[in-house]
Amino acid sequence: MTPRIRFIRWVASLILFCPVWALADSKPFGECRAGYWSSNRNLDDTGALASSTCLVDWKGSLADAVRAGANLRLQHGWRAGNAQFSGRLREAYLRTELGSWTLSAGRQVTVWGRSDRISPTDVLGSRDFTVRTGDDDEQRNGADSVLLRWHANEAVAVSAMALRFEPNRLPTGQLPDVRADPIAPSRAEFALRVERTGPGLDTALSYFDGFDKAQRFWFGLAPGTTVGNAFRSTHERIRMWGLDAATSSGRWTLRGELAITRASADCDSCGLAARTISRAVLGIDRDLLDTANINVQYFGVRRTGYIREDNQPAQAQTLARGLNRLNSEFAPIERGVTVRMANRFLNDRTRVEFSGIFDLTQSSRLVRGRLVHSISDSVKLSVGFDRFSGKEQSYFGARQKNSAIWAELGWVF
Repeated sequence: MTPRIRFIRWVASLILFCPVWALADSKPFGECRAGYWSSNRNLDDTGALASSTCLVDWKGSLADAVRAGANLRLQHGWRAGNAQFSGRLREAYLRTELGSWTLSAGRQVTVWGRSDRISPTDVLGSRDFTVRTGDDDEQRNGADSVLLRWHANEAVAVSAMALRFEPNRLPTGQLPDVRADPIAPSRAEFALRVERTGPGLDTALSYFDGFDKAQRFWFGLAPGTTVGNAFRSTHERIRMWGLDAATSSGRWTLRGELAITRASADCDSCGLAARTISRAVLGIDRDLLDTANINVQYFGVRRTGYIREDNQPAQAQTLARGLNRLNSEFAPIERGVTVRMANRFLNDRTRVEFSGIFDLTQSSRLVRGRLVHSISDSVKLSVGFDRFSGKEQSYFGARQKNSAIWAELGWVF
C-alpha cells in the first residue's frame, strides 16, 4: 500500500467517525511532542532528523449502554529539506454492554499475554516498526474487528473475535531491491480466548486462526514470468494455541507464556513446507521499596523448517544467510534473557528505566535507557537511547542501523 493510499484511508476513516465524535460531550486527550532523533527507524543510512509525533485519544458515551473510542497517531520527520509524513487511525470503535455480554465493533487494539515486552501469544494486531517512539506500545496498529465477550461470572470470561488482516509495516532499508511484495490475505481471521482472573492466579487459554503479520521470504521466479529471480514473500497462515498465566505474592510476581503455532504457506508455487514454532517465556519481577521494580525473563524459540546454511551448496550459502536474515531466523533453537529495571524520583515526576534483551544463541543484544521528567502537569521532557549490537547474522546485529538517541519535549493535553 502506497503512502498516498494510506493517507487517504486514515483521513476517510476519521471523517466517517467525526459524526460519532460530535454526539458525545467528552473532549479528546493525548500528547504531542517534538525533538531530535539520530535515526529514522528505517534501517538505512539517512541519519539524524527533526521529529514530531501526536497521539490523540477520545473516549465517550453516546447512550447509557453505548460507548465509543478513537485513537489517532500522526508523525512528521524533516531532514535537509526532505519531509516525511505518516498517519494512522489506530482505533475507532463502538462498544455496548448488555448484562453479561459485551459487543464491540470497529478498529480496535487488542492485546493478549501477560509477559513483559516479549509476548508469544500476542498475535492479533500488527505493528509499525518505523514509528519513532520510546514506547513500544505506540507501534501497535488496530485491526478492523468484531469482539463478543461473555462474562460467565466475576472470574471467567470468554471472548470471540473476527478480524481483518493487517500486516506489519517493516523498515524498507532492510528489504532487498529485487523483491515482489505479497498480496495481503483476504480471508477473515478468527480468535477465541477463555480467561480467568482473580485471587491467586490469572490465566488464559487462547486460539488464533489467521495469518502471520510478518512476511516469510523465499527466492524464486518473479511473478508472471518464466525467467528472472526475485525475493518473494507471503504471509503464512497460522494456527496458534496459547497459554499465559501470572501469580503474585507480596512484592513478587511470576509470569509465563507458551505458544505453539502451526504455520503453512497459502501459495502453490513457493515451495515453503508447513512448520511448527514453539515459543515460551518465564519471568519474575519484584517491587523494591515504593517506587522501583525489577523484571527478569528467560525466553526460547524452537522451530522446524529452518534453513541450515552449512547444509547448502557453497554457491547457495550466501543466499541462505540472506533469507534467514530477512526472516529473522538464525537457528532452529534460540534462547535469551530480558532484564528491566525502573524507578521513580522527585515525587514521581521523574521516571528512569534501563532494560536489555540478550540473545544467548548468537550473542547479540539490545540495550535501552529511558528518562521522562514532568516539568509541569502538561509539559514533559523525554530522553533515551537504543543500542543494537552483535554480528550481522543475528537478530539484533541485523538491526544496528536502528540504534538511536533522542530528546523530545512533549505537551500533554
